[in-house]
Amino acid sequence: FIEFLAENAELDGDLVFEFTQTDVEQHYAAVENGLERLARLGYRFSLDRVSRQGLNFRALAQRHFRYVKFDTNLIMELQASPDGPARIDKLASEASAAGISIIIEKIETERDLVELLDHRFSFGQGYLFGSPKESRTR
Repeated sequence: FIEFLAENAELDGDLVFEFTQTDVEQHYAAVENGLERLARLGYRFSLDRVSRQGLNFRALAQRHFRYVKFDTNLIMELQASPDGPARIDKLASEASAAGISIIIEKIETERDLVELLDHRFSFGQGYLFGSPKESRTR
C-alpha cells in the first residue's frame, strides 16, 4: 500500500488519512513506522471522533496530524458551560499554535453555524453544506 502511494506521489495533496482518537491512543505504536513513511511522502492525517478534550496538539503535530475533527454537539455542550467560550478559544489557539486546523463536523442547521461562527475554527462540514457525493473517479 505504501509503495503504491509512493509511486503515485501526486495523490498526496488529495488524500488525508483519518484515524479515530481511540485508535490513535490504542494502536499508534503498532503503525508508527508506516505513518512516518506516509508523512515523509507528503500525506496528511486527521484525528476523528474526538470524545475527550485536553488533547496534546503539539504531540499530534509531531505525529504529522494536520487536522482534528470535533463534533458540533461536543462544542455546543462545551459552549453552554460557564467557562465554555474561553475554553473553546483556548482549544482553537492551542491547535493553531501547533499547526493543526480544527474541523467542526456534523453542522446540520444554520443555527448550528451561527453558534459556531464566533470561534476561530478553520473548517466545517455537514449536511448544511451539502450531502456526500459519489466520487467521479471511477
